[in-house]
Amino acid sequence: GAAIAAGDVAVAARAVFGEDVPVTVHATVSAALAAARDAAGSDGPVIVTGSLYVVGEARTAAGSAVPPSG
Repeated sequence: GAAIAAGDVAVAARAVFGEDVPVTVHATVSAALAAARDAAGSDGPVIVTGSLYVVGEARTAAGSAVPPSG
């Protein structure tokens, strides 16, 4: 299937979750991961979803902070 533009996903997320839930768009996966980590704080979890490409890029950007699966 075709990819959906990040801005369109953000509009849909705001419609579902409301304006009280922060929704942001970032130019890269690593920038989004950094912003999520900042927002979560040192003890907060960050969950990444999306295509295998997105999740793989996030794992690479996270380095050793990502525990092995399985």
